[in-house]
Parts: sequence; structure tokens; C-alpha cells
Amino acid sequence: MDEFFAKGIGFVAVNHSEVTSICFSANMHKEGHAVYVETVEQYRSKNLAQKLAHTYVRNCFTNLFVPYLDFREENHPSVAIAEYLGCTTVFAYNSYMLPIHKKSNAI
Repeated sequence: MDEFFAKGIGFVAVNHSEVTSICFSANMHKEGHAVYVETVEQYRSKNLAQKLAHTYVRNCFTNLFVPYLDFREENHPSVAIAEYLGCTTVFAYNSYMLPIHKKSNAI
């Protein structure tokens, strides 16, 4: 938490004291900042995430940080945000999901 408050960036969109969308530094390494964006479901399709991400990226550039997005390519809203911001793919990698089963208490 201390590192976020010292070097992190975050923005929120608010409607009548309700947080509707958030964009912040999810991970930081040297000058790199991973962008995390989330919008409350009822406020989606209003470009809130795009606007917050744009503000976030401008702030990164102002402070000489390198913003980057890390998401699955089937996450279409994230792809739309990346395209809106003018991002380019630097590299891609495979990820795998492992099933997690709840351990039973049976003996």
C-alpha cells in the first residue's frame, strides 16, 4: 500500500457520490505501471473506462511512467480501450487456467 501511495496513480468516476468506474496502477515495476480499469455494470457502455484510462495514461506520460495493459485478447472491452488509447501489442503470451476444486471434508 505504501508503494501505491508513493508512486501509484488512480482516478475514479463518481455519480451522486457513487463510484461508477475506477482506473489505477495495479502493479508497478521501475517506470512501468500496469493499468487496471473496472466499471460498475449499470454504467458500462458510457465510455467511462476509456475516459479514465486516457486520463491515467496522460498522467503516466507527464510523470515519465510507462503505462501498459495486460489482458486476455478475448476481453473485448479491454481491447476497445487499448485501441482507443492507440496502444500497440509489444508481446503476447499464453496463459492457462487450472480448475480449482473445493476440498471436501469427507474422511
